[in-house]
Amino acid sequence: LVYGVGLFFARRSLAPAQQMLERLEQFTQDASHELRTPLASLNSSLDLALRSGKHEEGIRSAKEDVRNITGLIERLLELARLDDFTLERSEVDLSTLAESVLARQQDTAQKRRVIFERAITKGVSVQGDALLLRQVIENLVVNAIKFSKPEGGTVSVRLSRDALAVRDDGVGIASGDLPHIFDRFYQADASRAKGGFGLGLALTKRIVELHDWRIDVQSEEGKGTTCTVKF
Repeated sequence: LVYGVGLFFARRSLAPAQQMLERLEQFTQDASHELRTPLASLNSSLDLALRSGKHEEGIRSAKEDVRNITGLIERLLELARLDDFTLERSEVDLSTLAESVLARQQDTAQKRRVIFERAITKGVSVQGDALLLRQVIENLVVNAIKFSKPEGGTVSVRLSRDALAVRDDGVGIASGDLPHIFDRFYQADASRAKGGFGLGLALTKRIVELHDWRIDVQSEEGKGTTCTVKF
């Protein structure tokens, strides 16, 4: 009895430390996943500068990537402390942000033979965190490119004053996987070889919910996926 009671209180006293370790591991996984895209963009900027000889332009582009990465790390650190996280709201031009993300991903799209189709309403302004909102748009666009068919396809980005919708005509998501795509670390069978819908969509949903918005995903296997963020 004494042993059982002692074990109970020992586990209870260690619970906060265990939770802290789990949150630290979760943050490490989130950060490593989310930093891959901006680091790849940084590497692409430097490669382009070397090929074209436009070193000054390449350095400026690389410095912008470094600023974005630094800002993202700071925001991820704050997101890791979600219990007392305070969203830094300011007026964000979502139209300009969406165009900027598409411009940054143009080279990746071309390599995958993907064409961007855009219908972006000008002057869409929202109250939110610009760095986190950039990450939402980038996550959705990168996923759409990644899961396009091998022969290429079209990624449609539509922005209105009420919603942002990113659609691809790629491999789609099986109906059995759809309810789980926002779960942390969940990977649909078809996505494992490409990195999958693991942490990116989970973090995207967290950011969307921090803004008191909603995200919805509609998909049909073999016909593509549409992700819609409703403001």
